[in-house]
Amino acid sequence: MIDRMAGKIAQWNKGILKLSEEESKVVEYGVSVFLDSVFKFLVLLFISILIGKEIEFGLCLFSFCGLRYWAGGIHCSTRERCLIAMIVLCFITLWTSLIIETRGNGILVVLWGISILILLLKAPGRTKAAPLLSAKENMEKKITSVAFCLGVVLLSMLLPRSDWRGIVAIAALMESLSILPCKRNKYNAEKGESL
Repeated sequence: MIDRMAGKIAQWNKGILKLSEEESKVVEYGVSVFLDSVFKFLVLLFISILIGKEIEFGLCLFSFCGLRYWAGGIHCSTRERCLIAMIVLCFITLWTSLIIETRGNGILVVLWGISILILLLKAPGRTKAAPLLSAKENMEKKITSVAFCLGVVLLSMLLPRSDWRGIVAIAALMESLSILPCKRNKYNAEKGESL
């Protein structure tokens, strides 16, 4: 459905803006990504409202998606699997945050430490489909992902509830773990590209 809508919008733009076939394909891809993101957001928003956990879902998605932008990571093979994975991620963070809440702040320090260590060693996690990056771009992504993670740590310290702090920490840890299976996170100095 999303692909059909994106195709129709791209064809409409092609006629009005007199785009080439290549430009129309780029527009179609961009519209498809946008519509997919809107659909996922609306589904997650609906679920969060349905169970009364809007703030918790928002914190989870902010931590996970914000860090993913910089750190990369593995992706699901279809849109449907991605949506299911995001729903499962939100519920896992809700459930485990309640367990962590009873353990005290020490466990949060450990979770943040593991996340930052993984980011320092492995970020950015690049999939085979991801474009190649230079050594400079890789380092910038690594530094920015660690800086974002540290910013989220500071944000979590300001949160008034311990279960919210747990949600943010668990979502960041799950994102950090998602870069471990990636094969292209090393830089090949001979060829000047990421592997």
